[in-house]
Amino acid sequence: MKETIEQTVRYLGITRNYRGYRQLVLAVQLALEDEDRMLNIISHIYKPVADRLHCDYRTVERNIRTIINRVWNENEKQLKKLGGDYLQNKPTVSEFIDIIANHVRKTCRVHI
Repeated sequence: MKETIEQTVRYLGITRNYRGYRQLVLAVQLALEDEDRMLNIISHIYKPVADRLHCDYRTVERNIRTIINRVWNENEKQLKKLGGDYLQNKPTVSEFIDIIANHVRKTCRVHI
């Protein structure tokens, strides 16, 4: 599943040279493991990612937000393709994680 997450992130133009790349991949993995984590994203996603990668949870959010800005400015069409046409504004961090997680869920179901 991690491979599918990474493929999706690369499809959006984000490569490993982004500081938030690993943070985003891990955040999506956690969201896929338990959807309820999205109900309290700071405690159940940002903080566990920060603990595993030895940084502050605010850094996790900021780095993912930076990725979102890049994707929105340079690959908006691909993001809207993943997120659906309802996506009119730049997504929040939790919306972005959810968009990627939903795409990965659909992709994995197709390949099973």
